[in-house]
Parts: sequence; C-alpha cells; structure tokens
Amino acid sequence: EELFRASSDKDAAEWVAVIDRVVSYEQEREEASLRLLTAGSGMFKYNYSNSKRVKRFFWLDDNRFELVWGKSKSDGQGAQRVDLRGCIGVVYGPVATTFARCGPNREDPAWACLSLLFVGRTLDLACAGETHIRAWFYGLQLVVARVGAEATVPLLPDGLFVVYKARWKLWDVAHSHRMTLRTFLVLRLR
Repeated sequence: EELFRASSDKDAAEWVAVIDRVVSYEQEREEASLRLLTAGSGMFKYNYSNSKRVKRFFWLDDNRFELVWGKSKSDGQGAQRVDLRGCIGVVYGPVATTFARCGPNREDPAWACLSLLFVGRTLDLACAGETHIRAWFYGLQLVVARVGAEATVPLLPDGLFVVYKARWKLWDVAHSHRMTLRTFLVLRLR
C-alpha cells in the first residue's frame, strides 16, 4: 500500500483539483458513449453459421440491459435482442471463430471488429465507420462490467485500445501485401 502526502495544503488542493477533473472527464466520456449506444448506429452483424454479414441498426435499450438490432430503430416486431447480463466480455478485433472463418474474405477492416462473448456463442460485429468503434467498444465494456453477472474478460483500458487499433491497422496492411505483421514490420524498418 502506498501513502502519498502533499508537501503543503496548496499541493493537496491541486491534487484534488486534478483528480476531480480526471473523474469529470471520464464521467462525461462514459455518458457520451452511452448516449451514442442508446441512440444507436448502423453496424454489420456477422452470421455464425456462414460468416456472411448483414447491415443492421444497433442500439442499447433504455434500461441498458439489452442490445437490440433490426433494420431500423422503429422496426419493433423485427428487432432482435440479446441480454447483456449474460455477456462475459467484449473482445476487440476479429478474433472470434466467426471472423476466423471469413479468412481473407472478411469485408471489414480488423480494427472495426468486436465480439460480445456469451457462454457457448458470440455476437460478432463490425462498425461501419472509424468514429464509432471506440464508442461502441468502450460503451459495451462499461455496460457489461456493470450488468454482466458473469463478466470475466478484463476491461481493455483506453490507452491499450489505441495501441491495439494501430496494431490491427498494420495487420490489415501487412495482410494486403500477403505478409505476416512481423515480416512486414521487419522489411519496412530495415
């Protein structure tokens, strides 16, 4: 256990102010992500049986317990739902079996993919735009951490998300040249 002591009351007040700003920033970011998830956006859902994708509109229900999708948000009867309380984690990148079966024919870039893990199945998605992947991944992690009774996958901090996103982008470029990421980097850095 570490104990930090400010050398003066002024230093202590500055520490508290900085911590308050960081907490406020994180709370605002959290709420912005959850607002986006509740409003919803278009994403591609990959089908487990044939690895084909379909574009659907995804949103978080008002109680923030279910992820809902359909052709549109007003598609009440055709909407499908998954209860996030049964989700054990959210994984970034095309690492689930569904994505692996696509092989080089996957239509979406690796950095746009994420999977929700459930016991015995996954829900595999790809964001349609670069601006939404971070919000969806971060927001779904938050929701699953809060409501997922069986959540066991560790949360990926934002800093690591940025590193992984860069790695997935490099991976895509390497594979477009028919190379592994390692070979591509070695040849480029020489």
